[in-house]
Amino acid sequence: MENETDHNFSPKIVKSTSNSSQPSDASPNHSPNSTFYLTNNSELEPPHKKQKAANELSPILTSGTHLKVVDLTNCDREPIQFLGSIQNHGFLIVLDSNRIIQTVSSNVADYLQFLPEEMIGKDANEFFEDLNLDLEDMMRNNVGSLRESEGNVIKKGGERRWVHLNSHVNRDGLVMVECEEKPEVDFEYGLHISRIFNSFTENGDLYSVLDAIAKEIKDTTEYNRVMIYEFDEEYNGRVIVERSDDEPRFLNLHFPKTDIPAQARELFRKNRFRVIEDVDKPLSEIFPTVSNLDLTMCTLRGVSKMHLQYLKNMQVRASMTISILVGHEKRLWGLITCHHSDGPKNLGYSQRRFCDLLGTLLSSQVEAILQRREVVKRLNMETEISVAKEPLVMLDMKMSPWETLQKLFPIWMKLIHCDGVLLNTEGRNYSYGLTGNSSLEIVQWVEENVKDADSFVCDSIVDLGLKCEGTCCGFIYVRLKDATYAGLYFFRNEYIRSITWGGEPKKADEFGNLNPRTSFNQFKELMRGKCLHWDSVSLEYAIHIQSIMTRYLIRWKSEMHRIEAENERESVDRLMKENEMSRQAAILHNQFLATVSHELRTPIHSIMGNTERLADVSAMNADSKSACNMIQSSSEHLLCIISDILDLSKLESSSLEIHPVPFDFYINMENVIHTLYTVARSKGLFVNLLLPVQVPILIGDSNRIGQILLNFISNAVKYTREGGITIRADVVEKGRSDMKILYRIIDTGKGIPADKIPNLFQKYTQIDTSKSRKFSGTGLGLSINKQLADVMGGEVNVESEEGKGSTFSLKLKFKIVVGQNVNLPYIQVPRERGESTVVVCDNRAFVREFISHHCRQWNLETSYINNLSKLTAAIDNRVLALFLSFSEGEKREAQEIATKLSEKYPRLIIVVVQNREMKENSYPLGEDVEMITLPLTLQRLHRLLCRTNIPSPVLKAKKEKTELKDMKKLHILLADDNKINQMIAQTFLSTMGHTCEIVDNGALAVKAFQASKFDVVLMDIMMPVLDGINATLQIRQFEKYEGREPTPIIALTAAGEASLKDQCLERGMNLCLFKPFHKADLHSTLKKVTGSR
Repeated sequence: MENETDHNFSPKIVKSTSNSSQPSDASPNHSPNSTFYLTNNSELEPPHKKQKAANELSPILTSGTHLKVVDLTNCDREPIQFLGSIQNHGFLIVLDSNRIIQTVSSNVADYLQFLPEEMIGKDANEFFEDLNLDLEDMMRNNVGSLRESEGNVIKKGGERRWVHLNSHVNRDGLVMVECEEKPEVDFEYGLHISRIFNSFTENGDLYSVLDAIAKEIKDTTEYNRVMIYEFDEEYNGRVIVERSDDEPRFLNLHFPKTDIPAQARELFRKNRFRVIEDVDKPLSEIFPTVSNLDLTMCTLRGVSKMHLQYLKNMQVRASMTISILVGHEKRLWGLITCHHSDGPKNLGYSQRRFCDLLGTLLSSQVEAILQRREVVKRLNMETEISVAKEPLVMLDMKMSPWETLQKLFPIWMKLIHCDGVLLNTEGRNYSYGLTGNSSLEIVQWVEENVKDADSFVCDSIVDLGLKCEGTCCGFIYVRLKDATYAGLYFFRNEYIRSITWGGEPKKADEFGNLNPRTSFNQFKELMRGKCLHWDSVSLEYAIHIQSIMTRYLIRWKSEMHRIEAENERESVDRLMKENEMSRQAAILHNQFLATVSHELRTPIHSIMGNTERLADVSAMNADSKSACNMIQSSSEHLLCIISDILDLSKLESSSLEIHPVPFDFYINMENVIHTLYTVARSKGLFVNLLLPVQVPILIGDSNRIGQILLNFISNAVKYTREGGITIRADVVEKGRSDMKILYRIIDTGKGIPADKIPNLFQKYTQIDTSKSRKFSGTGLGLSINKQLADVMGGEVNVESEEGKGSTFSLKLKFKIVVGQNVNLPYIQVPRERGESTVVVCDNRAFVREFISHHCRQWNLETSYINNLSKLTAAIDNRVLALFLSFSEGEKREAQEIATKLSEKYPRLIIVVVQNREMKENSYPLGEDVEMITLPLTLQRLHRLLCRTNIPSPVLKAKKEKTELKDMKKLHILLADDNKINQMIAQTFLSTMGHTCEIVDNGALAVKAFQASKFDVVLMDIMMPVLDGINATLQIRQFEKYEGREPTPIIALTAAGEASLKDQCLERGMNLCLFKPFHKADLHSTLKKVTGSR
């Protein structure tokens, strides 16, 4: 290739074994990032940025001097279109779907003599004669597709003016109509296209096709220069065809990717035809000013000052650019670039159309040629692979498989055109060829980063943070399957070449800017640090070799299995002994965890219990009560940490058990949201619960599900400062006997940095690990969530954008309880005929979302009203319910409206939605109007719409206050060996009005039970002399002997083991209460076992 030279400083180090210098058009599968990619469709960020690697390899100039390396990253952030403006050789009119003008370019006055403000808001037909645009079809099917036509525009005064129209619908749904006056050119392009196409079929050579197109465009348009510009795999470009009348010449010169940055390439891919008629002509602003108007597909869109200056520096006055797109994904292969330096250039419509068609034709021809090359390569590959398989028949199956496969390495090197092969397995390396000192560092990097990937390709180990010493500069890695672990590596040495640039690409101007460049003189640079590019065929060769070696390993393993079967009988006894030892170790582990849990929870129970006792003292001042609250909060935080550590220990030892039982999905979700709502509300956050209405009774471990959700929600509350948290559940799959539910916890917090997400579910991982971090935590919660989900056969995931919030998800599959008695209590809302609407007068977005989400499932429409004054007009007989919220100053008005509506529509359901100004236990509009309190729940919403009698918040509060007084007074036997626990339980019971007798161990408990009669027994599990379980067995035996009714026995334990709870219930206990517990927990448990109030 001209201007590219191999420098053979060391033949074994520099010269590639490839039989081609690989011209830039050799590979049809260019990738924007082919230097560094994974072939199993996963993504991996290299540990060091490419710029850092570039800094380490200072370019060597032919003059012997060194360039100062300049940061190129800012180039991709330069604006490449001038937002809110267009070029002045035409005007723009923007219409909505009703043909009403929304925006115009300010130069419309030059063409139509109308001021821009005179046209805004008017029908487009007033300014166009026979505007033939099917807007409905354009809106429906052709967003982004250009439509060309011609017609008359009507000037002020009625004069007609003939213009060419380009119309399309942008991504905002607006119709962009571009109007240009084009000179009439008598040019019949149909015959020319046919002639050019026939010439292509006779000669399929790529460069001949490119040169023919360049010549045709130049002859047709009379531009001074026509170049065809091809991109390499990194989007650096090279001029491969040039037709020019002027100097300088750019043929075979290279241009860096920063000259056409990523955002410019994307625009060229979307809008393949671009004309700049005069770089000196000022731009026309958009009226009214709209900074975010989408002009992506507009031919007239404004060009940045940087790009215009770039053209001026090249002495270009006008330009035309046509994109060469190939493949189904419309990859940008290259550009047809036309320059004119003699003055402005205004092409006729037929000339433009002809050039556009030539670009389309060239794209198809380039794609066809590249495909033919690809087919030839693959045919050669299949032939060579077939020949390479023959030596496998003669392999000695009795040898080590790795030493046998090593004999094939010379064949593999020849096939894949590489300089060395290395097989790494079981801690050993088998190599052939020039693998160099870098090979071991590469193997170590792969094992640490991409060991489990099927394949990995790298053109430069410098990009990975490794040092290139000439050998092993790039590699392909493939993992052999059906092996414990075997990695096969193909290495290429450094490929040193001289590149001639069109100007110094890394030299900044006097102001420190890289673009636009001021000089385009030829500049040579020695390129190092990379191997010859691995194309897609090389990778396919490697995959074929992987398949061949894998099949051999399968044959070898079959032989080894026969040998292993003979030795298996000898190992059976050993395995059985090991299994028994593992089982005993697991039992000891569980017993140890139970003991540790008991010993840790017992003092915490003492702290929390005594704190609650102190908090009940009414004489305490505010500081003392605040101190008690802090102690209580710290104790609960410590309890959570202990629980996380114990859960993690169980998960890692595989001793954690899942207990799937039938449970109510809706009660479980309501319990979850109520647990953390108070904390969220104290931070000013909303909590929104969105549920499906068709979920029956499920079978699963509701406690573990709640644990995962609570962990996600507590993190969301912790990291969210404003906005709120939405808990959403959706049925994603449903069968006859099972159902899959996706839970999502969506917050409006600060989000998670992208580099932190891959490790988020690993143990001990936290987003902020600095000593000055704002949020505490052990880093175990998310890891436990993932492991719990794995144990239950589910999966967890996270999506996050920094600064916008995060979404954590849990997907689980449940069995469904089937039977005649299973119903769906929330599946529908009964209503009278004609009642089809729910009206919401509440400006809070989460309230509207909650009501509309559930009403939509009940086939109810939702109507929104912004203020109370519009309510009366919005209500009619079709309205089933009205949900409203109001401030304290609007209370009187709301009361009057509610009274009028109740009198006029007796069946209308009126519900007040609680806000911050309303007390929870109140009737804001009187006792006849219900209030739905926060957090909003599906159960209460459904009952309100069904007109079911619901206890009001006031009655409910009174009921909770009088529950303790109304409950039957009990005589209770308390068995616990810990004096502090005795004191706490006795205090709780006495404040409830109960009496108790206290004993120190299980033996005394049995003796006391035989001597007296008790209503309830509170039995600690771990006690000296006789434990609680055995004491329970003796009590049940005594009751059976005496013919007594079984007395409720409640197990008290600090072990925290679910299996221990099952054991307690199997031995005759009624319920299990885990320490530490609150007085309310004890009260609720006593109420359950006695059934009294």
